[in-house]
Amino acid sequence: MQKIVDLFKEMRMRRFILFILFANVLGTIYGWYYYKNQLISNPFYFWIFIADCPNSTLFFSIALFLMILGKKSDFLNFFASANSIKYGTWTCIILLLHRTYFFTINFNLYSVMFVTHALLIVEGFLLAYATKFNKYAYLTLIWLFTNDFLDYFANTHPYMPEEGIEAVKIITFSLTIFSFAAVYVLSTKNLSYFSNE
Repeated sequence: MQKIVDLFKEMRMRRFILFILFANVLGTIYGWYYYKNQLISNPFYFWIFIADCPNSTLFFSIALFLMILGKKSDFLNFFASANSIKYGTWTCIILLLHRTYFFTINFNLYSVMFVTHALLIVEGFLLAYATKFNKYAYLTLIWLFTNDFLDYFANTHPYMPEEGIEAVKIITFSLTIFSFAAVYVLSTKNLSYFSNE
């Protein structure tokens, strides 16, 4: 009887994980659609640095898919975790900071976006628990700082009011340090639930 219960729990967990994967893939597709006007108005070589949140859900989806296949990549987990935490947090902060602007445009859309990006933060932290730190993780820091530099010196950041942009710049660079440090701490505490060993 216990074996049947365990099997049932395993099946439910697998379905839940597949649901999370499916939801993130949908989020990636919609996110790229959301950024379509900004992508079209910029050179193609900037595109990968524009759609930060959709890219984060894509990285998360790939990392989760590899874990399902039993081919976990600690580097990709670290990379996806830091991106998810950073850009999920960044989006929630910006929506609150410019709430009059965004929620006036489309209250329902941006309310849903706030919730989904808050969940992105949670996903990032959970994935960090399934990560073991390795030296390649430092590439994540290079990626995030490059993104920050282009956002505010090549103007690839998402469309938003320019009011308070200097504060946003400080918040963005600070979140790079915070997200990297958070995943670093979690990934070096040997808390992996999905060890390859």
